[in-house]
Amino acid sequence: GCRSGKTPTLLGTFDSSEEIFNRIQEKRWDFAIEQFNHMQGWTPVLLAALFVSTGLVISPPLDGVYLSGPVLFTQDDAITDTFRECTDDAFPVCPNTLSPNGQTSSCPCTDRKQIRIGGVVHGITTDSFWDAVFAASEQAAEDMGIQLVFDRFEPQASSEILYKRMSAKILSLCQEGVDGIFVSISNEIVVQAVQMCLDLGIPVMSINAGYEDSKKM
Repeated sequence: GCRSGKTPTLLGTFDSSEEIFNRIQEKRWDFAIEQFNHMQGWTPVLLAALFVSTGLVISPPLDGVYLSGPVLFTQDDAITDTFRECTDDAFPVCPNTLSPNGQTSSCPCTDRKQIRIGGVVHGITTDSFWDAVFAASEQAAEDMGIQLVFDRFEPQASSEILYKRMSAKILSLCQEGVDGIFVSISNEIVVQAVQMCLDLGIPVMSINAGYEDSKKM
């Protein structure tokens, strides 16, 4: 940044582009505040489709606002060429390979058929509450065109055996390299497995869990 007397003045901007990211990495600018405009287009369509098809909405955050940002990028952030290109080109999904301006995108399109998401929950086959959860998960995977690995456990001799089987399945999926996993946090044994997934860099989402447990994810 610039200096006026002893007080540094930081130079930054709102939004981003490949040029802006270049200026930050060249230390000509100090920061950019990104609002991810592609998320502002994608998210309302997804939520609106959910509402039209079910009449339901996802509960908003505690402050009542869904945010696509802001995210602060500074000279300390490792901003890759791919991230710069994909942010500019709105992360195209195969077979689309075009950027918003109609030109061939520099960002490799995402082949959703290669995305593999795992699910592990304590809803056994005899618990009808979970019927809708499994059916909706399968429908969502079909809608998004991704692979879903979401097996349902049979009744076990004890809850502890169920939790141990859940833990083993969670670890197996994460070690196999799923792109993400969702779990129900039903016991400390499961929490330990989830932590190992996080240590492996696997994104984890909790369902059917309390607020405090979900915050840990």
